Amino acid sequence: MMKKLSIILLSFLALWACNKPAGQEVEWRSGLTVLENNLIFQPVGGDATITLNKPVTKATCDAAWISVSISGEVVTLTAQPYNGGNTRYAALNLESSVGNLQVPVAQYGVIIEGLSIADISAPVEGLEHTQVIRLNTPLEISADADWIHPAFDTESGVLTITVDENTAPGTREGTISYAAGGVSGSAHVIQQPPLVRESDWTITAGESYYTEPDFYLPVSVDCGASDYYTIVALSGDLVENPVEDYVFNHLAPSQKALIDGLVDLQGGSFKDHLTQGPLTQKILKLITFGDTYVFIVGFGENGYITGQYQYIRLTVKDTRPGFFDNGGEDMEWGTF
Repeated sequence: MMKKLSIILLSFLALWACNKPAGQEVEWRSGLTVLENNLIFQPVGGDATITLNKPVTKATCDAAWISVSISGEVVTLTAQPYNGGNTRYAALNLESSVGNLQVPVAQYGVIIEGLSIADISAPVEGLEHTQVIRLNTPLEISADADWIHPAFDTESGVLTITVDENTAPGTREGTISYAAGGVSGSAHVIQQPPLVRESDWTITAGESYYTEPDFYLPVSVDCGASDYYTIVALSGDLVENPVEDYVFNHLAPSQKALIDGLVDLQGGSFKDHLTQGPLTQKILKLITFGDTYVFIVGFGENGYITGQYQYIRLTVKDTRPGFFDNGGEDMEWGTF
């Protein structure tokens, strides 16, 4: 009989517990419960709160990277910034008049994907460069020139770099600096200038020197010590009129392509294959009677066509020394 009564009593207690009104405390559990929990931190750190159903009398955390403060039922945690790659964890211990509670705390590790900005070579008309970056930590990005505009959309993860049109003469350069978490770097921005099509350079030619089956033509270039350029002699039948358009539409681009090919083949930088400053040079030319053009075409050291050039047109009448006209109607000077 006693055994039967025990079974009935246990059944009654179980039924009573299952039908207990919502929110009523269960005696064998803590009376302290969580109403709202935001204890997951991003790598940047900062504040987060947890709200309990009763005032908290004491709160401690087992991690040195977290500090704790109490205001009644609300406990505020402050996490330090974190540049690690893995999520780190801690335990928050809470005490109250109705019981104790332990709550887990987490801070995500840094996620940085795609944060590597390559150097930018912008045309004179400007450009808009975009790339996608995955981050869960703030991105600090700036430019040291007011014509470069970097902007990052945190929601889409799209980084946009806008380079304004260059209306000022001369190649211009700037730097973009960026940092996120433990990653930092910079990118160089260089922009081609407008084609000014003018030059205060001077180019002259002396007597030719005949060497079977070629001849040499001494050419002197008077220009600034820091100016970069190429020198090229062409037969008149290869040069189209107007000469200025021929230089910028054909000769300068072909010279640039030639030097780019030499850089790929021989190494070095673009300026290593340019001539710099005032110079006297002997130009080797195959025997060609008639018009001969000698051009100097200006380039920036990074490979931009600067818009500076000059030419002279000579008439070759004989390949023996000194036998070409270099004056009067047979000499044409081109300066723009």
